[in-house]
Amino acid sequence: MQLVPTAERSADECGSAEVEYADFLGAIIKERRLSYRDIEAASGRRLTKSRLGRIFNEDRSKRSPIKLQEVYVLLSVLQVEYYQAALSIELIRQYPQAEHDTYTNIAMMVSNALRGLPEKIFDLLAMIDGLEASDIYPTHGRHIQQVVLERLELDYRGYAQRKDERIGLSAVSNF
Repeated sequence: MQLVPTAERSADECGSAEVEYADFLGAIIKERRLSYRDIEAASGRRLTKSRLGRIFNEDRSKRSPIKLQEVYVLLSVLQVEYYQAALSIELIRQYPQAEHDTYTNIAMMVSNALRGLPEKIFDLLAMIDGLEASDIYPTHGRHIQQVVLERLELDYRGYAQRKDERIGLSAVSNF
């Protein structure tokens, strides 16, 4: 099962551009060369081989819909975080030509940033006198996003410059 179009595969070659959890999880299973028997055992038989076969049928029209609880079991077995999976799927939908490592790395970074963030914001409510839940607005998310992007740009520009300098120094020392 091919998950997404890449530079080598067009959207037509991959079938539907609509990516589902079954596509994403099936690609990981295939990439890791896991058998349905392996997954059945690792899941404590919460997922059977026959159910996995119906979920991941190569012919999308013959697939059984994957249930949310099955997604959670598979994510646990595959050791993939829910945020990472959701973000990967969104990135694949938005950037179907991106390489696997690109969207995986971005999804893992954002997933790590989000892990525990709601709890920390909740703790802020208790720590800052006078701050109440009614003071938190959805529009604050855009401001936070802008601050994070500005910091990432600064950090990654510095990283790229240091990387270029290291590569330049190693190229000079090889002569």
